Amino acid sequence: MKKILIHSPYWHIGGGGERYALTAAQCLSREALVSVDVGENNNLEVLGESLGLDLNRVKTVRKITEVKKIIGFDGIFWLSDGSIPFLPFFSTKVIHFQAPFQKVDGKNLKNRLKLMGTKVICNSKYTKGFIDKEFGINSMVIYPPVATDRFKPMSKDKLILTVGRFSSSSQFKRQDLLIEAFKDLIKNRVRGWRMVVVGKVEDNQSLKMISDLRSKIKGFPITIKTDLDQDRLRSLFCRSAIYWHAAGYGVNLNDYPERAEHFGISTVEAMAAGAIPLSFAAGGQLEIISSGENGFLWTTSQELIMLTKKIINDSELKERIGLAAISRAENFSQDNFCRKIRELFK
Repeated sequence: MKKILIHSPYWHIGGGGERYALTAAQCLSREALVSVDVGENNNLEVLGESLGLDLNRVKTVRKITEVKKIIGFDGIFWLSDGSIPFLPFFSTKVIHFQAPFQKVDGKNLKNRLKLMGTKVICNSKYTKGFIDKEFGINSMVIYPPVATDRFKPMSKDKLILTVGRFSSSSQFKRQDLLIEAFKDLIKNRVRGWRMVVVGKVEDNQSLKMISDLRSKIKGFPITIKTDLDQDRLRSLFCRSAIYWHAAGYGVNLNDYPERAEHFGISTVEAMAAGAIPLSFAAGGQLEIISSGENGFLWTTSQELIMLTKKIINDSELKERIGLAAISRAENFSQDNFCRKIRELFK
């Protein structure tokens, strides 16, 4: 049986990259002996539970910088931080890029040598465009896994949901813009609707951001929730009629492509639950949503408000788009992801 090692420099974040890597571990563990280097201060069981993954067959290995720890593994799955590792001991080498890195001297001689015999994968065509240009390669796209079977559409509340980290250090989720847009909806006599803003607290800067946002929502039917567990978050997805997403808005994405949504797992989760997605037209969202068919793309807050009012006032449109969103989400199922990941290590 093959032995495969999974590596990430970002276990402490617990975001999309970690979900991608640990789902790969779960998938591969059905046919191989899989180990994960979770680092000195992280717990594999806790990480798995927080992401809704079953990692009972996966082992933990620490201090993989020691050669003796990695000799004997047949393959490695490496989540890159923009650098290319030297991996001479593995027969199968897979490097995954979760973000559109640029200006990292990707085409230097050392990198070209390190990439020989390596399979490079990206989480979206958006990310691939920047990675291929930066490193002079032709990478493969394997979209992130979404546990679509866990999202069962329910009777919808008059609820608009948005989900994203409270952070200004990497992506700009622009919860501030969405809150102001919802306030404008209420001021324009849209009655009975409420909004829930869900996000993860990363640091003290996140806490300040949340405090500032809470000062803006007083007097409006808006709730901010932090660090929800999987069950409570899934319930919100399933009860929400509309899902808003604004990552990348107001940013020069030519200079800062990492601030757009690289793919958009939360958007797919919302679609699987039957919520109609309205996303800023940038990044990986363009690969998920066909505007007017299974959701809507927008470029200004005024357009977001107009499209939302259109959905609210047209029950036939709401039903048609909602059903199409559920169907589209199945393209990004965990089963599809597992099949493609396993093929890499055959």
